[in-house]
Amino acid sequence: MLDIQKEVQSSMNEMISITGSVLSGMAAGMQEGAEKAQAQLDGADGTRLVANKKDLAELLQVSVLKLEEQKKGNWRVTLAIRNANDFPVRLVNLTRKQSVLMLDTEGFAYDPVLQNGLARTLTVAAKAAVKATFDFSGLDAKPDVFRLFDTEFPVAGTFDTANAQPRIVTYNDKPISPLFGSSIHEVINIMGTPLGDCGNSPPHRLDYDGIHFWFHDGYFARAEVHSLSMLKIGGVTPGKNRASIVDLLGNPAKEHWGDDDALGPKDTYYMVYYLSNYSIVFKLYDFDAPPAMVHVQNRTVQ
Repeated sequence: MLDIQKEVQSSMNEMISITGSVLSGMAAGMQEGAEKAQAQLDGADGTRLVANKKDLAELLQVSVLKLEEQKKGNWRVTLAIRNANDFPVRLVNLTRKQSVLMLDTEGFAYDPVLQNGLARTLTVAAKAAVKATFDFSGLDAKPDVFRLFDTEFPVAGTFDTANAQPRIVTYNDKPISPLFGSSIHEVINIMGTPLGDCGNSPPHRLDYDGIHFWFHDGYFARAEVHSLSMLKIGGVTPGKNRASIVDLLGNPAKEHWGDDDALGPKDTYYMVYYLSNYSIVFKLYDFDAPPAMVHVQNRTVQ
């Protein structure tokens, strides 16, 4: 009888030891998981973190790719977030109140829809880009401004229905607007050998006949067009005065008189449009004259 008691006691001790080991292993695993999760939030895994306007401007380039109305009052904005750095960058606190907002044309603010899987963080690998979507519901008026960490991206005039196609800007029948965010070599592959360049190696500008390509951190950011006869928007050459430009594109989002160093001391009239992932600026000396210059620019944080 005594031997049986000893055997039972030994078996129980062994079971307790095994259970203790399992629980200890589970606790260690939970601790490791918690440490990894915290590392993602505090940057201890080697990434740089973005949680405010200053860091966003310094570390990432953000542009609006498209804005779609899913159904009445429900909108989806798609961003291109590009990291030109040699290290990964992580946006954090995306689900925190006021981090992401959509403002409508009447000034009312809307938070993103969280139940559609909006993540708390978003990591962009070094020398890479990602697409990020945010959904908003219940808008009584059309979207006007998308806000990310207090950085505003105007969207008025860019929205389309889900089936609409963006207007492509071309020059000499070669794509311009689809090249935004491309490297210098990618632009050269499409446009051919430039007539010249400007800046150190790599250059920050490539010069072609009637058009200059400007680069930001090695990526195509803006086209400066001087030969307007080769420029097309949605397959149509822009008009030769303000009225014909309005006939093609509608009323501009912004327009005003101002000075322009590139065009000399003469007063310049600006017409600004936001089309899909880019903006386009016509610069005229007067309403009845053709534009003296056109800028087609990626809508990024500079």
